[in-house]
Amino acid sequence: MARNVTVERNVGTNRYNNVGPARTYALVFGITYLVVAAVEAYLGYMDQSLIFGGATILSFALVHNIVHWATGLALLGGGLAKEWNAKGVVRTIGIVFAVVALLGIFARDFMGMLLGHDGPLPWSYNWIHIGTSVLALVAGFVNFAPENRTRTSGV
Repeated sequence: MARNVTVERNVGTNRYNNVGPARTYALVFGITYLVVAAVEAYLGYMDQSLIFGGATILSFALVHNIVHWATGLALLGGGLAKEWNAKGVVRTIGIVFAVVALLGIFARDFMGMLLGHDGPLPWSYNWIHIGTSVLALVAGFVNFAPENRTRTSGV
């Protein structure tokens, strides 16, 4: 005799298909980094920098601009993938940017040279790198909602 088995699944909490914190972070920051890269490229084309109150906010440095394009594309790709894949991308970005932020704080001249700036890395970039890192690590490692699956069987 055949058994009827009913399996219910709460699809909204399936961490592999929904838009969770890692995918949201990846989409928002991916688009943001692509916009920043485009503005930097425009500033480079115009041979200008974005300065506010005497502090450099954005400036064009070829290597740094390429890093921003690559970061934006990697994050956007992670954001368009499943949550599990996005977590891997976001965690990697968080760890890499934590190292970049620490080097930018404690070795500004080195980071400025490494990223193609004429002098030390501007503080505005350090703050952005810190924010990117902290938010990426939170979005990538913190479990905001425990999985809630309901399974029943009509045995």
